[in-house]
Amino acid sequence: MIKRLIFLGLLLLSGTSILPVSAQILTIATEHFPPYNYLDDNSKVVGINAELVQRSCEIAAIDCSIQSYPWLRAMSLTLENDYGALFSTLRSADRERQFQWVGPLVKSRAILYRLKSRPEIQVTRLEDAKNYVVGVARGDVYEAYLQQNGFSYGKNLFGFATKAEAANLFVQGKIDLLIGSWQILPMWLAPYNATVDDVEEAFQLRELGDNYLALNLKVPKQMVDQLQQALQKLHESGEYQQILEKYQYAPQHVSAQK
Repeated sequence: MIKRLIFLGLLLLSGTSILPVSAQILTIATEHFPPYNYLDDNSKVVGINAELVQRSCEIAAIDCSIQSYPWLRAMSLTLENDYGALFSTLRSADRERQFQWVGPLVKSRAILYRLKSRPEIQVTRLEDAKNYVVGVARGDVYEAYLQQNGFSYGKNLFGFATKAEAANLFVQGKIDLLIGSWQILPMWLAPYNATVDDVEEAFQLRELGDNYLALNLKVPKQMVDQLQQALQKLHESGEYQQILEKYQYAPQHVSAQK
């Protein structure tokens, strides 16, 4: 008994958690990225991927706390927290070894859009887009992709805290190209009295990966596996499809399971 008490005391002094995996709270960060994840009128995180993640937590019997932040802050918190996670995170080659992964969740093709009122904007290849200003979210995977392809701030990139934030200056014609998809544009444009009828595709960007729930490398593998199994159960039960239909999401744009 004395040895056991000494052992427990040493664990407490060392800061090592002695709680079972199921008793640990998984702190999940996300960003404003409708319709996948966003705050409703009651400041609750909702959206297609938000519901998929929340239901996966419930099925796996894991206590999850979901909060919304600007993307760079959300990424930083996840990397700093041993029980941190982040969605909707595009699983790219550059990020592969930074996290453990649960998914795929839902996403759609990334496209460069222009206003219909600006037909002079012509992009037939990525190189052409360098002649215009593209709105990007700081820390986003497409920011890195464009920079790797020769784009730069002060020349043809303009940064925002969130992806949706770029829509304001885009509608005003102050930036030339907006990265988005037909699924997300209606919610992005609505606050600025614009609709998808006001825009058109300029160029389809290269696929960089699927959206996932990214977990800190120190999250126990048992918890990661439980969440992956729970997501699979959502597929098998038909609830996954029901969540998509709730948000009127077009099935043809859904990422295939891997």
